[in-house]
Amino acid sequence: MKQAGKSLKLLRNARPRRRCKLVSLAILLTSSVAVSAAEMVWNKTPLILDLEVGEERMIHFPQAMAVGLPANLRSNVRVQSIGNTVYLLANRPFDRQRVLMRSKTDGTMVVFDIQGTTESVDDSNVYVRTSQTPSTENHSKKSPNYATLTRFAAQYAYAPARLVSIPKGVSQSPTPKSAKGLLRGLDVDLVPYSSWRTNTGLYLTTVKIVNKGQKPIELHPKHLRGS
Repeated sequence: MKQAGKSLKLLRNARPRRRCKLVSLAILLTSSVAVSAAEMVWNKTPLILDLEVGEERMIHFPQAMAVGLPANLRSNVRVQSIGNTVYLLANRPFDRQRVLMRSKTDGTMVVFDIQGTTESVDDSNVYVRTSQTPSTENHSKKSPNYATLTRFAAQYAYAPARLVSIPKGVSQSPTPKSAKGLLRGLDVDLVPYSSWRTNTGLYLTTVKIVNKGQKPIELHPKHLRGS
């Protein structure tokens, strides 16, 4: 038991040196990473969505959504709603059926017609917006500044979902699949965590940075590529 306790203590002491995790916040003004995403516009016409059996798809909304899954689909589809994203995973094939999703913020309903298939399906993330989404021109004066965006990103990454408040003029954007090349000269893994955009064209992306080496790394703005 003493030996186990000693080993655990050594492991705890070693972890900060071997695996240093943090969330880095960056405003991306150029599109330097590839994004696989499809945009759908809800205008009262049911949205068609196919699910490949065994392959999870993510649907991003401007607000948090509640999913009304028919009873006969509950054994066929796994559904998880986390923040503004709904995760769908088909366990087996099924015919196209209607699924209702309701905004937890204002009660807006979005209708999907989904089916499960064994055929190959585009694995793009889906970003849903409504046809009534305000235009950029109408709300450009309400766009948040850099400080507001950074505070929001930190809150989204660390705070409980019930405490997260989305600033006006900000909507969720498809998360890049890769952040490779964002930092120069460092032995780290970069994992995009979430992505947002403002109505004036700024993009906010949170990136988890994992130190792959044995020694601590000090991050500096000069390591970042871009403006």
